[in-house]
Amino acid sequence: MEFDLITYYDEVHSGNVVDNTKLLNYIRSFKRVYLWGASYLGTAIGKYLLKNNIQFSNYWDMRSSELKNVNGIDVIMPFYTDVSKDETLIIYCIGNNVIRHVVLKELKSKGFNNIIRGDYLYEGAICPFSKSTGIDAKICQGTMCCRSIFCNRLSNIIKSKNMVDNPLHMFSVTVVINQKCSLRCKCCTSYMNEYTPKDRINIPTERVLDDIDRFFGAMDSLGTVTVMGGEPFLHPDISKIVQHLLTKDNFGLVSIATSGTFPIKPEMLEGLNDPRVNISFSNYEQSLPKGLVQNMYNSIETVKNAGVSYTVGVTMPEW
Repeated sequence: MEFDLITYYDEVHSGNVVDNTKLLNYIRSFKRVYLWGASYLGTAIGKYLLKNNIQFSNYWDMRSSELKNVNGIDVIMPFYTDVSKDETLIIYCIGNNVIRHVVLKELKSKGFNNIIRGDYLYEGAICPFSKSTGIDAKICQGTMCCRSIFCNRLSNIIKSKNMVDNPLHMFSVTVVINQKCSLRCKCCTSYMNEYTPKDRINIPTERVLDDIDRFFGAMDSLGTVTVMGGEPFLHPDISKIVQHLLTKDNFGLVSIATSGTFPIKPEMLEGLNDPRVNISFSNYEQSLPKGLVQNMYNSIETVKNAGVSYTVGVTMPEW
């Protein structure tokens, strides 16, 4: 069945309400459908397909021996079965933005060219928000099914609120507040291990506040703001910095990226119980010593008790 996925993706990202009838018929046209990824995103999409009377073949997941069955569907190892590639559709449901391109490349190298991005399907078929409704940041931030930081739909919904012609808009921005960290991750995306001891600093608070004023004063709108380091909770003024961010009304969400291994104290959370704020815990439990794992659990409990929105990522066996 002919179906223009690129056009569908454009409609999804626009922030408009999407008619998914043709998409569902396209999925039904395949003899076999596999969902790669049986975690939060894959579970939500599986429920959506079953609700619409689409019985898919299996979940693919490297944790098949652990998960075994999700939504009543068996979980098997990726590429476990030999199938006709032309008659097979893969719905890619792994939300990790770091590894996504590697796995998609592997799929195509093995001859699987019929692929739907699960995160885009979620935006168009399951996300309850559009330009006409606006967003509820607690819901956007609170679900683990989508990654609000990388959401084109959210970005365009925020952009649509601005009535300026040709607005200066950005998808997302990261505010780095320090080069200090409580871990030494070999795969650190911020290259913390490359900083010399003298360069491992907390960026002066007044400089961060001034940068925020200058940047947001120049922008018409912005989708999401990520506050990170290093480990942002090592900065003594993290609460003051985030509260200053919240004085700006031309962006959608704030995500504070942390491992939780540096103990979060209640005073660090002052003013953060705001519907636009989410604390995003990376989950390195499988690769941390017990003491740091306990720190992470304690930090999560502190955030929970403070009423601040938070999410905990899928466990990473190595990082």
